[in-house]
Amino acid sequence: MCRPKSNGSNSAPASLRLSQSPFSKRPGHQPFQLEDMPAQKRAAPASSETNGKRSKTDKPQKYYGVHKGHQRGVYRTWAECQKQTSGFPGATYKSFTTYKDAEIFAAGGNPSGGGKSSKPKATRYYAVASAKRTGIFTNWDDISDAIIGTKGPKYKKFETLHEAFAYMKQWGEPNVVAKARAQWGKYLGGETSSSDADPPVDFLEIYTDGSSLGNGKANSRAGVGVWFGPGDERNVSERLEGEVQTNQRAELTAILRALEKTPETRSVRIYTDSTYSRDCVTTWYKTWESKNWKTSIGGEVKNKDLVQAIRKKIVSRAEAGSEVEFVWVKGHSNNAGNAAADRLAVAGAHMSLPAPKHSAESLAAVGARKGWPPVKETRETGRVNQSLFPTHNEPYLDIKSESEPEFKVESESEDESGDEIPWGHNE
Repeated sequence: MCRPKSNGSNSAPASLRLSQSPFSKRPGHQPFQLEDMPAQKRAAPASSETNGKRSKTDKPQKYYGVHKGHQRGVYRTWAECQKQTSGFPGATYKSFTTYKDAEIFAAGGNPSGGGKSSKPKATRYYAVASAKRTGIFTNWDDISDAIIGTKGPKYKKFETLHEAFAYMKQWGEPNVVAKARAQWGKYLGGETSSSDADPPVDFLEIYTDGSSLGNGKANSRAGVGVWFGPGDERNVSERLEGEVQTNQRAELTAILRALEKTPETRSVRIYTDSTYSRDCVTTWYKTWESKNWKTSIGGEVKNKDLVQAIRKKIVSRAEAGSEVEFVWVKGHSNNAGNAAADRLAVAGAHMSLPAPKHSAESLAAVGARKGWPPVKETRETGRVNQSLFPTHNEPYLDIKSESEPEFKVESESEDESGDEIPWGHNE
């Protein structure tokens, strides 16, 4: 270490005088003591109670009062409170710093003292009608994985349980709806027990289908099929009326026939493999009505006449106190009802165009003179349908005029291609 040169004096100037090391071992020197340090520079002594760690202030005990939940009462932990309120529609609960206030709140009173309350969060309902997991949930984390891994899932968030359940009924398969009803049934009628809940609706189940041979081509021919059950006299198999012989018109006509065949006071569940038809009469019609049944480019909505006729039937039934549910089923997937409706529709497509109502009577007169098999008309509509001929492999009448009926034979081997050609909902 460099020292300043001595100026001959035994003492250096104060500005240059070096302080003695506190660890100096020179005789007579006192080591530097902690007490010699200025008070403001001293470190606070470690507490022996915390072993050098600062003690934490204990949080006050919270008490959770549950007024509306699975079980009313006072709970000491948030986990217990969650258990009683999670999934309960309209749950109400608050936290307090005193047991007494929590108890008063749980009993329905208004606590006057002390505790800070927490505002309960509104319950959200996630209706999942089509995914790896289905049902109505109140926690997004419970279903997010199932939705993300599903192709084309059907789900939506709602503020109320009733809205969520209505969505399930509109888009879910029967077993999915039944599962949701079993899970939430006792809450759907309000805060009632399961014994007080509304009785389940008794639905008449009907399968409908449409078929178009050569769909989309100029010479296509379409048929309508409605299946109520084996041997049911209400079953329909008929040729689609009109010049436009498309699969989509046949599908919509089948739904209309199903509604025509049942009383307005009877709730019905209609199964169809046409998402187009289902969406037309349950969703898209709202947009079309708001636009005066015009598309986004000002054109006419296709099949407007059939959609309007079906909507009129649905509204009329609602006024009579009955419900109409639509359930989509995958076509040609070994569903017995859908397969039966498909057979009826294909058979209808092989028939001739429906004759005017007066033609059947004239044809019967001509047939009687010439010894033809008797012809009868259907009771409900006057249409000549499959009941005239046991199979479409037998000859049937292609009515071109009242006086000149001709026999025509077609084989089952006729091309049945022409799946539904989607054209969107023409907004």
